Amino acid sequence: RRLEHEAAEAEDADEPRNPGSVGHPQMCLRPCLYFAAGNCMNADACEFCHHSHPTRPAHLDKRHRDSLRDMPRHQCAALVLPVLKQKVLALDGSEETMAILAKIAAHCGVAIDDIGRLPAPRRQQRMLLSTLKGMSLRLLLLSAGRALASPGSDIEALTESLCSHLRGLSATGRWAGAAAVAADLATSA
Repeated sequence: RRLEHEAAEAEDADEPRNPGSVGHPQMCLRPCLYFAAGNCMNADACEFCHHSHPTRPAHLDKRHRDSLRDMPRHQCAALVLPVLKQKVLALDGSEETMAILAKIAAHCGVAIDDIGRLPAPRRQQRMLLSTLKGMSLRLLLLSAGRALASPGSDIEALTESLCSHLRGLSATGRWAGAAAVAADLATSA
């Protein structure tokens, strides 16, 4: 049943209807409440997504945000980076995309190839990890930028750059072998 829904969603997302729908479902903005009600005045210029969103996407609640803010940076990176890498690879594994992801990892003191070897999350962090996995890539990038930021770090700019890059690829229909990368991930897991 879930696969049928994902296939229908992928078919629905083939052509962005408006700027807010670019990258649906992983990179789009929030759904347009007016479009869902049948009366969006902005139509093709609307900055919110006009594709169907059957459920509210996962997001960090105050407890999760506080937990990320209070944990040591290396521990936060060990929790966030593997999820981020998996979601990015599911969409695009191009050199340019991986270079931006490598810069984000480097700002956290981790080599991109070592992301999969980071220590497993502690028991109390598993709920947070579950939430991170349920988030859209766009929301995860924004949250990661805030959570991993440190004084003098430009990690928020890097996560925003990766977000813009992926939305641009989606807008031009240039995802680099997302299906092949996803298949590789499934076989390696």
